[in-house]
This record gives sequence, C-alpha cells and structure tokens, in this order.
Amino acid sequence: MDRHTLKSGRCARLSLLLLALLALAAAAAEPKRVLLIHSYGRDFAPFDTFSGNFRTELARQIRSPLAVFEVSIESVGGAPGAPETALLGYLRSLYSDRRPDLVVPVGGPAARFAQRHRSGLFPSSPMLISGSDQRHVDPATLTANDAMVAVANEPERVLEGILQVLPRTTNLVLLIGRSSIELFWQAELRRQFQNYTNRLGFTWLSELSFEAMLDRCGALPPNSAILYVLLAVDAAGVPHLEDRALARLREVANAPLFGLQDSQMGRGVVGGPLMEVMKLSQNAASAAVRILEGESPARIRIPPQRPGVPQFDWRELRRWGIPQASLPQGSVIRFRQPTLWESHRWRIVAGVLLCAGEAILIVVLARTLLKRRRAERALRESEERLSLAAAAADLGVWVWDISRNEIWASANWRRMFGFAPNAVIRHEQVLDHIHPQDRPAVESAVGRALKDRVEYNGEYRVALPDGTQRWIAARGRIHAAHQRVPTRMFGVSVDITERKRTEETARGLSGRL
Repeated sequence: MDRHTLKSGRCARLSLLLLALLALAAAAAEPKRVLLIHSYGRDFAPFDTFSGNFRTELARQIRSPLAVFEVSIESVGGAPGAPETALLGYLRSLYSDRRPDLVVPVGGPAARFAQRHRSGLFPSSPMLISGSDQRHVDPATLTANDAMVAVANEPERVLEGILQVLPRTTNLVLLIGRSSIELFWQAELRRQFQNYTNRLGFTWLSELSFEAMLDRCGALPPNSAILYVLLAVDAAGVPHLEDRALARLREVANAPLFGLQDSQMGRGVVGGPLMEVMKLSQNAASAAVRILEGESPARIRIPPQRPGVPQFDWRELRRWGIPQASLPQGSVIRFRQPTLWESHRWRIVAGVLLCAGEAILIVVLARTLLKRRRAERALRESEERLSLAAAAADLGVWVWDISRNEIWASANWRRMFGFAPNAVIRHEQVLDHIHPQDRPAVESAVGRALKDRVEYNGEYRVALPDGTQRWIAARGRIHAAHQRVPTRMFGVSVDITERKRTEETARGLSGRL
C-alpha cells in the first residue's frame, strides 16, 4: 500500500469522524420535544393544577432545551367523534417529520386515547401516563416503552374521614358532573359506598344543572355533608371551572363541603385525606426527565400515589363548629389565624408594662408630670418620623420568634415576598421563596448569626407567585434570653432590585468598553 493510499484513508476516517461529531452537536442543540395530551384542556381541575406544576418542574429539572406542545382530546360537553378525528389529523401532520421525544397523557381519558392510537401516531416514542387514577389504565397494557405516574384515590377513606369529624352525618350529597370520566367515577363511588347505605342516605346531583345543584345545596336537611367529586360539565352540557364553582357553592351551601385534592384547600372545603397534586406533578416531572435523558421507561415503575396526611382549613372548622379534638391524629391545620394575644403578644405586654410604669410615675413622681408628657409627645413624633422614613425608604420590618418558628412581618415585607396579609409565616416558607441558588448562603448566614450571636446581613433573590424575581437586602439582630439562648431576631428588608439592575447594566457597559 503506497503513501498516497494511506493518506487518503486517514482523510476519509477524519471526515467521517467530523461528520459524526457535527451530527451529535446538531442533535444536542435540538430541543427535547414533549407532547402533553390533556383530557379536557389545561383549564379544568384537577388537571390544570397538575399540568401547570408539571411544566414548571420539568423546565426546572431538565438540563436540555425543551419544547412543550399541548393538545386536548375532548371539548367538554361536545360530541367526541369529530374532535378526535380532527385531532388525529393534526397530530399526524405535526409529527410527520420528527416524532416527539416523550408523550405525556394527563388524566384517564387522555391515557386511553394515547394507548388506543399510539401505533398510528407515535409508535416508537416513549410514553409517560400521568395524573390518572390507576383504575383507568391496566398495567398489563404497558409496554417496555411506557411508564406511569398514577394515583390511587381512596373514596372510602375520604368518607370515613367525613364521618369521623361529623359523626352525626346522615345524608351525603355528591356533587359530580356528566362527562365520561365523571360518569365513570359516579359508578365507582356507588360501588364503593354500597357498604354505607344502611348508615347514610346518598344524594347524587349529576342529573342537575349547576344552578339546580346550588339550589339543592342551599336547602339541605340537618346533619348533611357535601362531597365535591368533580364538575367538568353539568347535566345541561355547561362546562365549569373549579375555582368559580367552589366559590359559588361555598356562598350558598348550608352544610360543610369536602373535596378530594389539596388544590381545593382554601376554596371552601373543610379538608380530609387529600391527594397532593404538587407532589404528584413533581414525581411525574422527575420521571419525564429520566426518560428524556435516556433511561428506559421500563425501569421506571413508581407505585401509585395515595392521599396524604389529613389536612384541614382552620377557617372552615370554625365556620361549621367542628372541634379540633375530632380530627384524625397527626392532622395538619392550615390557614390558622392567630388570636389577638398571639398576634400582638409583645405589644400587649409592652403596653401593660408601660401603663403600670406610668401609674407608678404619676403617684411617685407627680412633680415630673409635665416633663414626662413632653417626653411622650417627643417620642410619638419621633416614632411617626421613623414610620414615615421607613415607608419612604420602602423598608419591610420583621420579627422572627425562633422558639415558635413564627414570623411577624409588616405589610410592606409581605408584599416583597409575596405572602398574603393574613398568612402564617414560618422560616421554612421564607426559604422556599428564596432563589435556589441563593438559599444555601442565606441558611449559612442565619445559622452563623444564631450560633455566634452576630448580626445577620445578606442579599438574595426572591421568586414571587406571578413569576417575577426581586433582589432583597436584609439585616437582623439576635435577642437572647438570660440563658443566652436566641429567642427572637429583629430585622429589616429592602427591595434592591433596581440597584442590582443598575449594577448589572454598568458591568455590561464596562465589559464592552
């Protein structure tokens, strides 16, 4: 073999290697294509909460570029035939050139649709069935290219929870609609509640319009309870969003209202062993990332998620006179509103001491009355100037009761962090609002302040519920009891977002110069 032949062979091998590297680089630059197939659209509960959290978690966990496409298989209340035919044509044209990297059906109807048409639409794409009760999917139908993150709803456990907190209940009203999935659950609930018919009367409202349901729920007999199962579309063919439906139901119902998902907490339901939708979406997103990063779906076999620890809305317990002693052991109480003493303990104590001190001064030091009044007037004026200065500087004031792990905060501080005016705030909740990249530094600085009795000082980013991000500068001081054990930390926070933006702009200009 001559030198020219050897040189030509090396060039050919180098060319092939270069082409392979270019192909790998092009493949790496391509975003991962994820197809979300909704059962009823992204606005209908409980799928709306699940899919919203799923998209957020998937974008946060994935290390590759991501392209998410979303379709819905049913127009709620409409005829299923024509929309499905149109949808099949749309999906065939959408993926004629390149298959999706992952197909994610959300809910039972979507799972059945995807399994039924998979061979004709995306036969080689991995599929992650999610947000569906295990009753909707036969595990024997799953292939080596399928995974499932499902739930195992426990209606009997929910019913037992209602009877525990309301033992005098004799009538259970079930609010459920007329879509295909709702008819499925009505049949399933009738079967599971069969053993309770000798103890309870069951009233099913699926044959009524929502307006008629409201009328019935506003005139229920004593010892009744309402279980909100699902209301996608009523008997009149009208679709309903869960937030609005629950709000109207709470306004008129004359009996306690219960639900099935924790996303309904704070919207009128009393509580119980609820399905944790956020946890479900996080688990589904983690499984999706594993598949997108190359793991075989056959290795992902996650047990169905069951309802979590019973949780209850403190406001609804008070509204219906349900004693906390009747709740299951280990229950979580949410939305607890502190009493006047709990909210203003230190102010009340300070006020009492001040009044006592004033009384003593009046009796013992009558000659200094005029001087004391002048001092009080000066103090009030000073406090007013300080309050005006704090408001002008956009400061937020906070006090952390370390022993009880509760934080009192001014209205301005709550706005900075996105907390509701009456929300009970704990240290862990504040950390959850801090950007994950800044959280370790904040925890370290707080820990050092508690350990060494030094001043806490830090700057970090806060993610607000509307998706915006703010920079916060905070400073705090430790107060220790006579045993030198830290009991409280007093501090102030200020929004420095504009300053950070200015600094970043200045750095950018400096870099270009």
